[in-house]
Amino acid sequence: DLLNVMGPLGNGFPTPPLPPLKEGGKAASPRGEGGNAASPPEVGGNAASPLGEGGNAASPLKEGGNAASPPEVGGNAVSPPLRGGAGGERILLVGGGIGTAPLLLAARTLGKSCDALLGFATADKAILLAEFAERCGNAQITSDNGSLGRKGFVTELLSENYSAIFACGPKPMLKAVAELAKIPCYVSMEERMGCGIGACLTCVCKTTRAVSSEQRAESYSRVCKDGPVFSAEDIVWE
Repeated sequence: DLLNVMGPLGNGFPTPPLPPLKEGGKAASPRGEGGNAASPPEVGGNAASPLGEGGNAASPLKEGGNAASPPEVGGNAVSPPLRGGAGGERILLVGGGIGTAPLLLAARTLGKSCDALLGFATADKAILLAEFAERCGNAQITSDNGSLGRKGFVTELLSENYSAIFACGPKPMLKAVAELAKIPCYVSMEERMGCGIGACLTCVCKTTRAVSSEQRAESYSRVCKDGPVFSAEDIVWE
């Protein structure tokens, strides 16, 4: 089959060292002034490419990508507690469902200086567990029904002992992570994209931008071109 692929499009997660905090302790936007995508450095982006690269002998995945039988008894997390902060900047990757896939490139780039917190509805929905376990310093898994990892949502395991949070997943999860985060938080938004180059405006989301040192105004940003990665404080969560 012949495939036409256009890319790279949009932006990605910022590469450490991260932008300085804005006044009030919030993260600076990974975009340039006016909402246009800033030039690299950045990592990750749209989930346009297949990101998995096989597994290894320790992979908890069955053939076909489905999770194997639950690796624990009693609902306790099998991984040690997430940690960070030592030895420079550490990033916490927070993924939900298929939103874990775009974070894998960030994990590859950051290596052991990042930890992963991945949530799925059920064990058979889990993906890329072996890849994250191999590339991250630590990876913890949650599932809604407790069939894999810890029962519950990823927000229940969020830790502030990091330099920043990179998150990708369903909007309710991103909103919850953004509201709980007290450290710089960057979110990769998912909207239906018609053109991918910012022309059709079907993927706009409501954001805010600075109009002065003391005021911010609401506007609309194109997820495909101005994003998909935004500073969480720039999103107007509805």
